[in-house]
Parts: sequence; structure tokens; C-alpha cells
Amino acid sequence: MFGRHIDFFTRIAGLLKQGSFNGMHATIFLKEAYMEDYGIASLDDNRSNSVMPLVSMNNKEGLSTLSPYHRRLQQYRLFKIYDNYHLSLVEFLNLPKDIIEYMLEEIGEETQSKAKADAAAAERIKQHV
Repeated sequence: MFGRHIDFFTRIAGLLKQGSFNGMHATIFLKEAYMEDYGIASLDDNRSNSVMPLVSMNNKEGLSTLSPYHRRLQQYRLFKIYDNYHLSLVEFLNLPKDIIEYMLEEIGEETQSKAKADAAAAERIKQHV
């Protein structure tokens, strides 16, 4: 897999010269070529368990939940971005990475500060009771 050179664009250019090949065809072709060339699924294998390999999840794609996109979704919920900044999920995801990192760091520091203050207040109450 490493060092492998696959020239998808040359393939598409050749098909475009033949005619009747548009952007929709190119998108499907690229996905099929990617899946075939990297061994994710064999689209020509009729014995495949999947009826629709282009749109179904398979074992080789099982790590997709570790993607940066999924991590940002978790952070959006965990750090309560809407409550703190009044940003929708789409607005949050469209921000530059450095801005997102700063926002998360700021909320994290504020959360730690509040936790320390709450612990100190709980300790004072405990001493007076």
C-alpha cells in the first residue's frame, strides 16, 4: 500500500475523451477505483456478501469512527460549544483548526477552574458541618 502510485485522473481523462462521462460518473468511478485498488471491496465479485458495496460499511472501513470529523462531533457535544459560543455544528466544523483548538482549550481551562472552585467550596462546607 505504501509507495503505490494510482493515477485516477489519467483514467478519468481517458474516459472523458470517449464522451458521455460527467461529474457524477467521475465521483462513482473514483470511489470504485479506490475500493478496488486498495482491496476494500471487490465490486465485480458476485459472491460478495454485500448487495451494495459502494454504500455499505465493511470490515476494512471499521476505523472510520476514529476520524477527525467524529472527534470534532464528540468535542462539540462534550464541550457544549453551542452553549458557550452559540455556534451550530456546521459553523463549528467550518472554523479553522487553530480557532477550534483555542476554543476547546479555553473551555477546558474554564472547566478546570470551576472544578477547583467547586472542590474548595465543598471542602469549606465540609469543615463547617
